Amino acid sequence: MNIFNKKANPWMISTLVFAGIFIGVVLIQALNYFSDEEALANKQQIKEIQKKYKEFETSVDENQDPVLGDLDAPVTIIEYSDFQCPYCERFVTGALPQIEEEYIKTGKVKLIFRDVPLSFHAQAKQAAYAVNCALDQNPKKYWEMHDLVFLRQAEWSGNSNAVSVFKKLADNIGLKSNKFEECLNSGKYSDEIDDDLVSARGAGVTGTPSFAINGELIVGALPFESFKEAIEKNLGTVTK
Repeated sequence: MNIFNKKANPWMISTLVFAGIFIGVVLIQALNYFSDEEALANKQQIKEIQKKYKEFETSVDENQDPVLGDLDAPVTIIEYSDFQCPYCERFVTGALPQIEEEYIKTGKVKLIFRDVPLSFHAQAKQAAYAVNCALDQNPKKYWEMHDLVFLRQAEWSGNSNAVSVFKKLADNIGLKSNKFEECLNSGKYSDEIDDDLVSARGAGVTGTPSFAINGELIVGALPFESFKEAIEKNLGTVTK
């Protein structure tokens, strides 16, 4: 039966209209709720990252590479990585927190990051520029941006407007937006990233992530135990 013909019950029509309005309001409120929940979770994530890096030494070495940890640490890990690489993200969320806690925070290891944006990752070089432009303002901000860009990889990877995501993240961690955008537009870190690629080739890197631990190359998002073995070997404390 067509309820909207001339003989339709006006009460029924009114009921359907109000029901539609009610459902629409409920849906909008639900969307707003989940949006607010996501925003709160993102803010909490940033607070935790910023709190974490207050406990670490951060600096830049003689090659203008970002360094996490004591410059005089006896073991150096050079990480060759691509911000768009899912295996690199797996290292950041997997083994790295334990390495930071057990070795970097205690002054035994320093971590140096070098960019290896792979040619088949369309937004990798943009991501490398964005994180380096955080370094342009503050070494701690570099590592905050480093974590966020990896952790929010799903937001910008494959996104033709990835730069807008990087700008939002930079704003979220308190970078000066005008200075950040100026750095992005200038291509200031193009030579630095090219130097990192040359360094990677010289170290024998063929994929990401790769790590030179006091010159010894290991490859892949390996479990913490693999890194621990290599670190302890170089510290001279491997249990025989």
